Amino acid sequence: METNHTVADAWQVDDPMKLIGDLHEIRSEILRIEQDFEQKTRQIHQQHKQSAKNFLHYLALRQRDLRPIQERLARFGLSSLGRSESHVLANLDAVLKVLNRLACSESVLLEQKDSDFTAGSLFC
Repeated sequence: METNHTVADAWQVDDPMKLIGDLHEIRSEILRIEQDFEQKTRQIHQQHKQSAKNFLHYLALRQRDLRPIQERLARFGLSSLGRSESHVLANLDAVLKVLNRLACSESVLLEQKDSDFTAGSLFC
């Protein structure tokens, strides 16, 4: 069965709460993988620890095909997650903040530590 998709269909904005839920799922997976490697990251020199964690975040993010989520983000005028290498968690949290504001939601992120644009900037 063939369906006819128009340009308007391609840019139809979906429910931001669904996208928020999907991004929270990705965020949880990223933090789970960070937790899985906690013993290993303890062995890394303090100077490189944030970069190592960010690298784990990046690997966790890239385990998924991000194209569908990137397309949905574009419908809201938001940048994709595809260019978040140097600050994976901070970029994800920034997108979530904007989506929450668009949805007039008071969603609270539980684990915001180490989620800024300065942490992990030394990608060694």
